[in-house]
Amino acid sequence: MKLSAVSIRNFRRLEAVAIDIEDKETIFVGPNNSGKTSATAIFRSFLGERDFKIHDFAIATMADFDAFGGDAEATSLPEISLDLWFTIDPNTIAFGRVFTLLPKLSDFTRVGIRLSYGVEEPRKLRDQYFAAYPADADGSRTKTLSQYMSTDNNLSRHSAVRYASLEEKAVEGGGLEVHANPLDPEEGRRLLKHLVRVDFVDAQRNINDDDSSRSNRLSSAFASYYRKNLEQTDHAAEAHRVIDENNRKLTDHYAKQFDPLISLIKDLGVPSINDRELRIISSLSPETALRGNTELLYVDPGRAHELPELYNGLGFKNLIYMAIQARHFHSQWLLTAENRPLCHLIFIEEPEVHLHAQVQQTFIANVWSVIDQSAKAAGHAYRDG
Repeated sequence: MKLSAVSIRNFRRLEAVAIDIEDKETIFVGPNNSGKTSATAIFRSFLGERDFKIHDFAIATMADFDAFGGDAEATSLPEISLDLWFTIDPNTIAFGRVFTLLPKLSDFTRVGIRLSYGVEEPRKLRDQYFAAYPADADGSRTKTLSQYMSTDNNLSRHSAVRYASLEEKAVEGGGLEVHANPLDPEEGRRLLKHLVRVDFVDAQRNINDDDSSRSNRLSSAFASYYRKNLEQTDHAAEAHRVIDENNRKLTDHYAKQFDPLISLIKDLGVPSINDRELRIISSLSPETALRGNTELLYVDPGRAHELPELYNGLGFKNLIYMAIQARHFHSQWLLTAENRPLCHLIFIEEPEVHLHAQVQQTFIANVWSVIDQSAKAAGHAYRDG
């Protein structure tokens, strides 16, 4: 199953935008402030961990909020929405997993789900706004409704995500019209989780080797990949054998070096039959060793010369980071043992925007090679298991 089209409404600059998604990769290209980041951010809000803010609503909708905070009557307020359209083969097992999304009369090769975010009870919101900011003699208030919704989590307290299945129906005169059939919130969340997983590779403008930013080093990215992807293979057992041997040697070393101090501490207390002895042990793990005690070097084979991370450009580091993350996310999706989402999206921000378009295409092709290797490795692990 593949995501084939996306529609966005009332999100930042994207008041009404439709995007066709290609089979493999889709590239958002445009000048600054044209909405590329917004097209990513809406996925992060609906499918990630980013909370919506009042300023995520399109500017044109602010007048509707503020009018409702005055004297205007309304039963509903503007909503942010994201429509996801998927193509699906009705002869595959995926068809059964999304059956509840299928309308009664529809093209079974195309299914859709709408995610909407908005205020659940507008009048309750306005009552609390009026109580917080009573009207002055001239009827004005200290803050507008939109300003009130930007403070103290007022937007999130009054808003929620709603779900609906989508159905395309022919209309008189030709064309198609989209109808939304509301879903139970719990059912909607479950379906969305089964349909799609979304991961994000953000532009890394702060990858460096300063001691104050150690967690941003590329070795941390390698450590995360190691922990999540290699721990399920024979490599993990081998790494633990090496680390365990070093832990034993370090523990023996600590026992000798700290014996005088431990003896002194032991004699400080009052003797008791419940006395316990102190012992210092080494407890390194392969991931801890890789994250905090490993250097990533760039090697010139011809000159046998080594350079630390700091001496290579940010752009090259960013390319490495993106490749690591893409393979890591794809491996995690493949290794999902139960109810693996049917579709996997990876958003990559700014893949070296200064490069020529043909060079960017080469980079994207190389990322696909990395992902293909991940898929082959996962298939090999399943067969061996």
